[in-house]
Amino acid sequence: MRALEAALEPAFVSDVAEHVRALELGDAAELGGTALLARVRVGLARGKRAGLTTREGLRFFVSLLFDAGPGVEDDPRVRALLGSDLAEDERLRRVHRYVYFDSIANAAPFPVGDWDEV
Repeated sequence: MRALEAALEPAFVSDVAEHVRALELGDAAELGGTALLARVRVGLARGKRAGLTTREGLRFFVSLLFDAGPGVEDDPRVRALLGSDLAEDERLRRVHRYVYFDSIANAAPFPVGDWDEV
């Protein structure tokens, strides 16, 4: 429940939006404020659905969606890692390693996703 509260908190949504814009992840820098905030809310909802409960975990997950694409969580390996019984920080560390190192080495494309889906 705490993750949902954090996800819906306007200040947190704005903070995550500023974060992805500052890092120029995906098309965040080109999006208008309203569109960016809407995508961040979708990303936070998806993170909650993936079982994430911390602000840091949710921020990482939204950043991942912007950087790797909104379908990355549908990759079977990412889904398995997110759904594992490991602590949240360890699950995300392994997702990070897979997305940014292992999958690149194997040239594995991620599923194409849509920002309109929650």
